[in-house]
Amino acid sequence: MSYGIVGIVAAEKEAERMAELNELAEAGSGSAAYRLGEIYRLGAWVDTDLALAHQWYQKSAELGNADGMNNLGSMYLNGTGCEKDPALAVDWYRKSEIKGSAQGGCNLAMRHNMSQ
Repeated sequence: MSYGIVGIVAAEKEAERMAELNELAEAGSGSAAYRLGEIYRLGAWVDTDLALAHQWYQKSAELGNADGMNNLGSMYLNGTGCEKDPALAVDWYRKSEIKGSAQGGCNLAMRHNMSQ
């Protein structure tokens, strides 16, 4: 029976955390927007929603979050939650690398090597 109570408490905490992240992201936190993208992409606390993940990564990228830029690039590369656009993917990988993302730089290099 305590498992049910623990589950209810956990669900309430998750809902509170989601509300906090939404508030922070709407106030201009790129890292909060990135975390929301991760939550929706992975289906953590919520059902997986790749279109919403894309929207939150887009917001995080526009707010200067390098990881959001990198993940947005990957979504465009694969057409995950959005229309496939390899050229736009490369643009986001490049921006991510410029902001200091090693993963963005690696993805950019892989795309460059594949195009030669």
